[in-house]
Amino acid sequence: MPHKLLVANRGEIACRIIRAAQALSIPTVAVYSDADEAAPHVAMADEKRRLGPARAQDSYLNQDAVFLAARETNSTLIHPGYGFLAENSGFAARCASEGIVFVGPSPETIAAMGDKERARSLAIAAGVPVLPGTGRLPEDTAVIASAAEAIGFPLLVKAAAGGGGIGMRLVVNAAALEAAVTATVGLAQRAFRSSALEMAKLCTYSIAIARSSEGIRRLSRKRSRRVWTNPLAMRCAASRSNLLDLAGTTGQGQLSSSTMRKRTLSIS
Repeated sequence: MPHKLLVANRGEIACRIIRAAQALSIPTVAVYSDADEAAPHVAMADEKRRLGPARAQDSYLNQDAVFLAARETNSTLIHPGYGFLAENSGFAARCASEGIVFVGPSPETIAAMGDKERARSLAIAAGVPVLPGTGRLPEDTAVIASAAEAIGFPLLVKAAAGGGGIGMRLVVNAAALEAAVTATVGLAQRAFRSSALEMAKLCTYSIAIARSSEGIRRLSRKRSRRVWTNPLAMRCAASRSNLLDLAGTTGQGQLSSSTMRKRTLSIS
């Protein structure tokens, strides 16, 4: 049976997925809410199906509506894009039960990566470098202060539950730690009904590298020298090198891109 891809998203990401499918000669189905009927992704797709009213809860997050659209169009694949249902392990599992291929990680992987502490443990076990940080911390100021000193400043205090950066606080020194912890605990409790928090080292290298690589590019042009640089490539290579150093991989030797890819994919 020929494949047909339903894109369970909207906007820029839906357009990108549809273009990729078209390049592979895979027919596409766009879904939309009442607010997006005239959106570019709807016009780009081979078929379209309405999900419901403008509110995301009644349209893009409505699993019954998404699967109805898939059945009506005989879609064999569903790509969730990002956001909405992309990180919903139940949605991925339902795809399997409906006989539709979920274009993404397995339900088990989505569930594992949705828990920050478990995701960190899996990454470490797979040999993937991670930044210095903690798991869930007890509500003990002395333990928290000790963990912060071990990580080093600047660092981020984060809600252990949830996501989206909610409750995240930058801490530049020990004097600012208590206020950040108090703020994060309060917001996390209100947003996720859990006051658990964790901390991680903040990497500030990427911004500096981006600026310096851009500076090199401009300097080369200003002096009219035949020196061609790729700021993005330089930025990525330099950022990767500094991130790996910060993640404590010096003792592991230089990790190649292929090694990093294999270790990361092993988690899924």
